[in-house]
Amino acid sequence: MSDLSSPVPPGNGAAGGPAAPQGPLVLNLQYTKDLSFEVPGAPEIFVTLREQPRIDIGLDVQARPLQQANVYEVSLQIRCDAKAGEQTAFIAELVYCGIFTITVEQNVLEPVLLVECPRLLFPFARAVVAPWCGAGARRGELQPSATAGGSGNTAQHGPLPRAGAALM
Repeated sequence: MSDLSSPVPPGNGAAGGPAAPQGPLVLNLQYTKDLSFEVPGAPEIFVTLREQPRIDIGLDVQARPLQQANVYEVSLQIRCDAKAGEQTAFIAELVYCGIFTITVEQNVLEPVLLVECPRLLFPFARAVVAPWCGAGARRGELQPSATAGGSGNTAQHGPLPRAGAALM
């Protein structure tokens, strides 16, 4: 039986062999930095909404170096504006970030930060914001859950997720 409390010597893998090679791009951590969902026309919008709203999506990417060498925070900012005619149905905003260790040549650093890093973050960011936008687009969906003591029927679509639920 091995002693699980003994540390693995630096440079050695768990089986005593060489450590796994670290690639030029490592996603160390990802998190929801900010999440906002608002229905400025509530509750009237749920009564007057007669059509599926048009959802416009805006994306922005920001990157900044952190204090450690070769470590960067990359933020993917997503804004969803839903309108039915001229009336705003909802606005959803998400800032989803990743902490990356990047060891590439300086001439390819910018494309890695602004293209490859967001490409890795996007599926997770979409998983956070999509349920909110889908629920906001369905008239009457934003009712209290029956399991939360309300009388709303969430059987068709299920309850709204917690912010950051995709991270678990």
